[in-house]
Amino acid sequence: MKKSNSQAREEVKVGNEILKMQLNAEFGMNFNNESTNELPPEIERAWLKSIQRFEKAYAENKTILCYDLIGKPDYAFAETLSKKALKTELKRLLDLLEEHQIVVDCISDISDLEVYKFVTEKLFQEEILHLLLTKKLFIQLDLHPTILRSTFRSFVIANRFSVAITF
Repeated sequence: MKKSNSQAREEVKVGNEILKMQLNAEFGMNFNNESTNELPPEIERAWLKSIQRFEKAYAENKTILCYDLIGKPDYAFAETLSKKALKTELKRLLDLLEEHQIVVDCISDISDLEVYKFVTEKLFQEEILHLLLTKKLFIQLDLHPTILRSTFRSFVIANRFSVAITF
């Protein structure tokens, strides 16, 4: 006998509740039922499954310095570079980062010098999860350089991996 749409939908809802309990037990995740009640159960199921896959991958992976991940490239101290050389070096490093699924983007007017220093002095020293994902995380620099570090840290922690992988 074929199940009705409402029966099938109810089974998905029950499965979602079970999955939420598993995520809570395994990873300490608490779900506010009101936050997911408006989602169609099939969409919620896909969302919960993606969370579960990420959390499992997160638990199994090691961290690595961003600098190590991209192959420990040679680079010069910012102060030793001319404006032209700085621009060329910054492009080279940003391209290299992007090859490793790390994208740094500035949405406000931040000088090449500030971005170069951020990349070489801050980002290169960040430990990131060595996840084998195909998406990119766009790190947007739109703040004064003195608060980049704390903003970057909270952004990283909120996304559960250090730098540079996005969905």
